Amino acid sequence: MTSNRHTAYDALTSADYVEVDDRLGWVLGYPFALRALGVGGPGAPRVLLDYGCGPGKVAKRIARTYDIQVVAVDPSADMLAIASQRYDDPRITYRRLQDDGLTFVADGSVDAAMCCFVFVVLPSREQLRSIAAEIWRVLRPGGRFVVLEPNPDQVGVRFSTFRSGEPGVAYQDGDQRPARLMLTDGTWLELQDYFWSLRTYEEVLTEAGFIDVQIETPLLAGAYGLAESVDLEAWDYEIERVHPPLLLISGVRPEITTHETQSRASGAHPAMCR
Repeated sequence: MTSNRHTAYDALTSADYVEVDDRLGWVLGYPFALRALGVGGPGAPRVLLDYGCGPGKVAKRIARTYDIQVVAVDPSADMLAIASQRYDDPRITYRRLQDDGLTFVADGSVDAAMCCFVFVVLPSREQLRSIAAEIWRVLRPGGRFVVLEPNPDQVGVRFSTFRSGEPGVAYQDGDQRPARLMLTDGTWLELQDYFWSLRTYEEVLTEAGFIDVQIETPLLAGAYGLAESVDLEAWDYEIERVHPPLLLISGVRPEITTHETQSRASGAHPAMCR
C-alpha cells in the first residue's frame, strides 16, 4: 500500500513491489488475519475490504481461495494498474483512494476489513486515526477489522524475507526507519517505513470505536494446520520459531445501540458514544 499524500511509489517501485517474496506473509500473517476475520469459517463474511491492496496479489488469492467478494482499494494508480492487468478477478472490485477516504463505499456495507502493511508506511498518527475511523464507518455492526504489520517489538531482526529497522536502534513513534524486503529472485528492495508501537496500534483502534481488541504475534508452531503446506515448506523459517515477525491487532465494530443511534443523529462521532 502507498500513501497518496506522503509515500508516492512510482511505476518502477510498484513493479518491484509485485516481486516481493510474500511466503512469510502467507505463513505467519494472512492466514491468521483471515482467521481473525472469520473468513472460511461458519458465518463467513461475504464482502471483504482490502484497504491498501497494492498490486492485488493478496486480494486475488483470497478471492480465488474463499470465493469471497473483495473491495480492494489503494491510492497508487500504478499499483492499481498492475492489479487490474495481472490480478483481475470477477470477485474483486479495484478502486482508487483519494485522501484515504472510502467515499464510494456506503456506511455499514462491508462484512470485514483488513489493512496489511499499511500503517507502517504512514508518518502521521492522525492519518492512522482517519483510516481507522473510515473503516469503522463502512463496516457493518459486528464486523471485524484486522491490522497486520511487522512486529514493532522485533526491530532490526533479520527474518527469512524481511528486516524492518536497524539492529540496536531504539525507534519512537513516527520515526522513519529503513526496511529491506526480499524479492523472488533473492535480491532486496530497499524502502523507508515508519515505527509505530503496539500501544499506538491499540489506541488507534479503540479511539475509532472498536471493541474486543485482540493481539496476536504468531510463531511458526502456530502456523501448522493453518497455513498451506506449500508455503510452510518453501523456506526453513528457523528464526520464526522463536521470534514472532508480525503483529496482528483486531477489533469489532459494536452493534448499534439506541444511545448511539440518537448520538449519530445529532452528529456526534461514533467513537464518542461508547
